[in-house]
Amino acid sequence: MQKLPKTLHLYQTGFTMIELLVTMSIVGILSAIAFPVFAQYRNNGFDAQAKADLRHIAMAEEAYFIDNNTYKSCSGKTCENAFPSVFALSNGVLLQVTATTTGFIATASHSKGSGTSCTWDSSKEGFLGCG
Repeated sequence: MQKLPKTLHLYQTGFTMIELLVTMSIVGILSAIAFPVFAQYRNNGFDAQAKADLRHIAMAEEAYFIDNNTYKSCSGKTCENAFPSVFALSNGVLLQVTATTTGFIATASHSKGSGTSCTWDSSKEGFLGCG
C-alpha cells in the first residue's frame, strides 16, 4: 500500500469551528421560533377534538330525547355508557352534561388543550362557543 504525500494534508478541506457554530445557532433560532407555533397547533387540535365530542353528545342527547321524551345527565365516561351505540368519548376529553326539563347544557374541554371550555345549550342556539 502506498503512502500519501504529506503535502496532501495541507490542502484538506472541511468545516471550520465558526461555520459549525453559525449553523448550530441558526438551527437553534429556527427551532425556538417553530416550537411555540407547533404547541399552539397542537392545543388547537385537542380543542377541536373536544368540540367534536360536544357535537356528538348533542346529537346523542337529541336522539335519546326522541325515543324517551326526556334528556339525560352524564359526566365523562358515564356518557359512553348512557349512549353506547351513538357516542364514544375521545381520550383526554372532559365532558359534563346537565339535563333540564326543556333541554340540556353540555361543557367539554381537553386535558391537553388550551384550557378553554366549550359549551352547548340546547334551549338556546346550540353551540355557544369556547372561552
